[in-house]
Amino acid sequence: MAVTIAETSIKPGVERFTAQWNKDDKKAKLQWHFNDKGEYELVLFKAGEDGELKAYKKLNADKRSFEEQLNNGKYKYAIKVIYANGAESNLSEPIDVQAI
Repeated sequence: MAVTIAETSIKPGVERFTAQWNKDDKKAKLQWHFNDKGEYELVLFKAGEDGELKAYKKLNADKRSFEEQLNNGKYKYAIKVIYANGAESNLSEPIDVQAI
C-alpha cells in the first residue's frame, strides 16, 4: 500500500500579480507570472465589500490571466499555488479593483 505524505514546506508563489479595470467593458483583468514546470493548480481568492478573501476559482496551471465582468464596487483578489504533492505557496499580496 502506497502512502502519500503532503510536503509541508512553503513553495514559491506567483510573481507580478496585477489587475486592470476596463470601464468600457466593465471587466477586471488579472495577470501574473509563474514559471514552475511541476504539477500544480492555481486558486484565485476574491473579496467583495465585506473585505474577507475567500477561495473563488480553481484555475489550470497553464493560465496566466483571468478576466471577469463586475458590478460597481470594490473588490480584492489574491492567488495561491497548490502543488500536486499537497504543498502550497503563501497567498499573494492582495490587489484591489475599483469597479465604477
